[in-house]
Amino acid sequence: MQNILRRAGRYYHLYKEVLSIIGWRRYILHNLGTSPTKIRNQKEYWEKKAHRAYVNHASDTVKKSLTRVYLAYISELEQVAFNNILVAGCAFGYEAKAIKEKFPEKEVVGLDFSTTQLKEAKSYLKGLNIPLILADARFMPFKKAFDVVFTDGLLMHIQPENLKEVLLELKRVTRKYVICIEPYIQHQNAVQKLYHLTAPHFYLHNYEKEFTKAGFKLINCHDISNIEPRQLTIFLLEKKVMNNA
Repeated sequence: MQNILRRAGRYYHLYKEVLSIIGWRRYILHNLGTSPTKIRNQKEYWEKKAHRAYVNHASDTVKKSLTRVYLAYISELEQVAFNNILVAGCAFGYEAKAIKEKFPEKEVVGLDFSTTQLKEAKSYLKGLNIPLILADARFMPFKKAFDVVFTDGLLMHIQPENLKEVLLELKRVTRKYVICIEPYIQHQNAVQKLYHLTAPHFYLHNYEKEFTKAGFKLINCHDISNIEPRQLTIFLLEKKVMNNA
């Protein structure tokens, strides 16, 4: 009985936390069957509203939930052979720095479409020899391919009508592997789904279906330890080789 009460109390406090994040207005609209308006201009959002807030938030949580994320993608990278890696949607460079410090002999390149995030990245990555590219993930300026393309929370900000275009571009610029970390609706509980469905800058996708349609083979897929109110899933994808014969 005590375990049941503890669990109920835990979910009550989580529920209150989610409501404080998403706001009562969006919660009521969701339950009335009216979805809150989603942000259509993600670039403007990241250049302005999310600029300092994201850097501060990520920096504050590095020693907490992001540590589990770090262990997850480092573990995946240790399973594949690579000489270079592109971090698409690198923001201020947390993952790019972590990868470079773990694999100092590897070439690491960061890409983002936000000038303000890349400005932060230049400071955060100072002295690490990590080139930073200003570009949209739908139109990446690379002719050469990377052994691995890595994204963390990139696809969740892509509108459904643009997702295929981004996935095909990720496939184009990788020689073999793509590693993605995203909130996966099929693996979330009701509170986590509510958080993502009502957040104006998040989109939930059926990733396994979309990855297959884009020409990837799913090698591995598993949930990272629950990072409330978000449940994150890491995907290791392999680029399918098309035979012309």
